[in-house]
Amino acid sequence: MENELEKNCVRCNTAYLAKRIDQKFCKDRCRYRFNNHLRRKREQERKGINNMLRKNHVLLKKLLNSFKSQRKYSADQLRKWGFSFDFFTQMSTDTNGEVAIGIYNYSLVQGKDGMYKIEKEEKL
Repeated sequence: MENELEKNCVRCNTAYLAKRIDQKFCKDRCRYRFNNHLRRKREQERKGINNMLRKNHVLLKKLLNSFKSQRKYSADQLRKWGFSFDFFTQMSTDTNGEVAIGIYNYSLVQGKDGMYKIEKEEKL
């Protein structure tokens, strides 16, 4: 055909005659494999983030339920126990200037002394 354009497949780099100007793959099979690979990469990334959030959540729950006498923790203590300050679901600052880092229904509230207290959001 006169409208066909020679291109290389994005996935396998095979030369082919494209029937459309925006065609990127030599076969449907290459397109499926390429898109499945991208989807798996995104899912792996999301799974890693969810694992870190789960780890933070479990640690806060454990600390809140186990150590009733100690209510405040330093950032170094939390890190030593495996808490990652890079993974949280929400963040806020109240009128007193206290910063709260939320992991689902638990919050770490940083006081002016730099120590963190753990709070659990009760359901309404």
